[in-house]
Amino acid sequence: MPMFKTCTACKETFIAESPFIKLCPICNAKSQTTPAERAQRKTRITPDRLMLDVRQADAAGKSYGRWRYEETERRRKEEEEERRKFEERQKRREQMKAAKENEHGESET
Repeated sequence: MPMFKTCTACKETFIAESPFIKLCPICNAKSQTTPAERAQRKTRITPDRLMLDVRQADAAGKSYGRWRYEETERRRKEEEEERRKFEERQKRREQMKAAKENEHGESET
């Protein structure tokens, strides 16, 4: 039984054949996607961290294991270098502090 309905998208009145229809024929045609678009939307995969790493390894032309090993070594060396620089700065600060204390001690006597 046909009935008058109001389109939820454009607010136009149209004749609907079913009580479940909410869009007019024009808005319905605009909103339709092709079967290929629907299939592509379903097959899209959001890459996780592992997949991104595997892609980086592939781009570097290495196996994932070899690439992971080299990345780990690179990060370890960077951390080692940072730690070494930090320790050197600490030593210099201690030396400067000791030198200042010696200056104050010598100037008082």
